[in-house]
Amino acid sequence: MSVPSFTVTSPLTMRLLRRLLLLSVALILIIAGLRAAWEYRQKLAEADQHLSTIKSAELKSLANSLWEVNTEQLALQLEGMINIPGINYAAVVDEDKVVVERGQSKTKDVLVHEAALVRQHDGRPVRLGSLRIQIDLGLARSQALRAALISLGFDTGMVALVSLAIFLLTRNMISQHLTALARHFQSTRISPKESNMRELRLDKKWAGDELDILCMAVNHMQQDLASTYTQALASDQEARSQARFPEENPNPVLRVGPDGLLRFANKASRNVLTEQQCVHGLPLPEPYGANILAALSSKAMVEFEVAHDGRTFAFVTRLVPPEGYVNLYGMDITLRKEAMDVVKRSLAEKEILLKEIHHRVKNNLQIISSLLFLQMEYVSLPQDKELFTESQKRIQAMALVHEELYGAQDLSSVDMRQYVPRLVERVLTSADIPVQLNCQVDKILLPVTRSIPCGLILNELVMNAVKHAFRLGNSAQAEGRLRVSLLCEGVLLVLEVEDNGPGLPEGFDITETPTLGMTLVSSLSEQLAGQISAHSTPAGALFRLEMPLGDACLTASQPPNAQAEERS
Repeated sequence: MSVPSFTVTSPLTMRLLRRLLLLSVALILIIAGLRAAWEYRQKLAEADQHLSTIKSAELKSLANSLWEVNTEQLALQLEGMINIPGINYAAVVDEDKVVVERGQSKTKDVLVHEAALVRQHDGRPVRLGSLRIQIDLGLARSQALRAALISLGFDTGMVALVSLAIFLLTRNMISQHLTALARHFQSTRISPKESNMRELRLDKKWAGDELDILCMAVNHMQQDLASTYTQALASDQEARSQARFPEENPNPVLRVGPDGLLRFANKASRNVLTEQQCVHGLPLPEPYGANILAALSSKAMVEFEVAHDGRTFAFVTRLVPPEGYVNLYGMDITLRKEAMDVVKRSLAEKEILLKEIHHRVKNNLQIISSLLFLQMEYVSLPQDKELFTESQKRIQAMALVHEELYGAQDLSSVDMRQYVPRLVERVLTSADIPVQLNCQVDKILLPVTRSIPCGLILNELVMNAVKHAFRLGNSAQAEGRLRVSLLCEGVLLVLEVEDNGPGLPEGFDITETPTLGMTLVSSLSEQLAGQISAHSTPAGALFRLEMPLGDACLTASQPPNAQAEERS
């Protein structure tokens, strides 16, 4: 490939110089014309000023000389007037007759001024004649033109010097660097052997000007271009390698045309095709055919598994849009399937073992509860029996957690929507009056480490309501009402227990109450990193526990606050 010749045919500096000179000539001519007009007006103004001086200083003297008929004196005075620059003729005239004159009188290209010569006689003015003066306009113009020509010559010299300086500076600061830039681009080559292109360096000091920024931009562009070229080479090599990939692939690779007929199969596909009794030009049997049709209709990848000769292959279909082909890429996953089967069996065994552990823990807690019940038969004092009953409730609350886990699909967390109503109903069986239960629980899954403390807190709060709000003699209500809610409020999980009993005593502080139940509630609240509060309401008493949501899971199958369960 021939390299084009880049030759500068119209240098930038010469074009710049020509334009500077043309512009300067136009400006000089305009300025010279304005200067000539200004000089001409100045000369006329000077002549007018001289006339004013003559009129103020010479008219009276001329009038006296004319009164005395002193022509010699008149001639001397007129001689002095024509020596003033711009005045070419002066004369004393009496009734259109020239008395005395000096200079050359002209009829064209002059400006004529006349002034009356008046003398006071016997207290009244007497007109003796007039003074006639001619101003030579041609002389004024020639003087103005001479001044303009001097200015024109000076300006032309200055413009020539400035243009030459601009020409030299432009060629030194710009043109030579642009030429170096063009030569750099002309000599730049991109090839595999020269992945790092030569940097552009200008023969100048760094000043941060436009040329330096352009140099940096060119070098950055070259780096990007070299990197892109390297990536393109790598992609081309990879494409060439991929062209040989199907034959070298140890897994089956098939290609089916848009008509469903087999067009290509690599060496690893021979055993599969032999077993399926399929050759080139014939459609593939099921389940290949259905999955190929699904890939053609959906234009998406389809995955399926096929068993061949005691081994399992996973196939992925991929549509090639321009030609409409469908490529099938297979992989032998026999070992993976066997490993997954082993893992599934092991996981099933562990789940069975874990469920058995939860079942045994629940049974052991039930045995402890039964032992407490038998021991309670030997207790005669009612307050002692009540202590045994409260302990039974606490043990049953923990046993209920393991019972829920035993019957749940997820062995790591408890469905609080199922757990809370069952726990509250068990505690309410010991109430002396009927209790209407309003239970609101979000679909929340709590891990065992949090569900047991939460269940114990709920057990204590409901037992407290049974003891103080739902006992005969403690409440004037014929029917008790209990509201229990466990809701997700932002980043908090809020548990509330509200009854319609007589309320809390004045000055009640849950953290200062010495009873075992309230002590457990305070201690377990700290364990859950929550805050417990209690206060009386117009209807009764309200206990509220706020704890961080943490590792609780709010399932999407049921929206928060979806249902309120009522039981009585």
